[in-house]
Amino acid sequence: MGTNESSLRDDELWFAQFRQEKAEYDRLANLAAAREKHEKELAEALATGRAEGRAEGEAKGRAEGKREQSLENARNMLANGVTPELISKWLGLSIDEIKSLNPA
Repeated sequence: MGTNESSLRDDELWFAQFRQEKAEYDRLANLAAAREKHEKELAEALATGRAEGRAEGEAKGRAEGKREQSLENARNMLANGVTPELISKWLGLSIDEIKSLNPA
């Protein structure tokens, strides 16, 4: 084999190795980009979940507070002689709920 043929073969081997290494580099770069995208989406999903959970918790807390206030008002009204029927009409509580309360 002549020097030119040997040099040509060396160049072909070098280019083949270069293409393989470039393909591996591109594969790793794509994996890194996919991971970064996934991490960003995960962070956004977590933030959304936290915000939704916080809003749901706040709404539940307000509803529970409103119910507790209605029950307290019903106790006070019973203690002042208001009928369970009127209390039910005004506060939206059931007659059974009202009758189960002990006046304050």
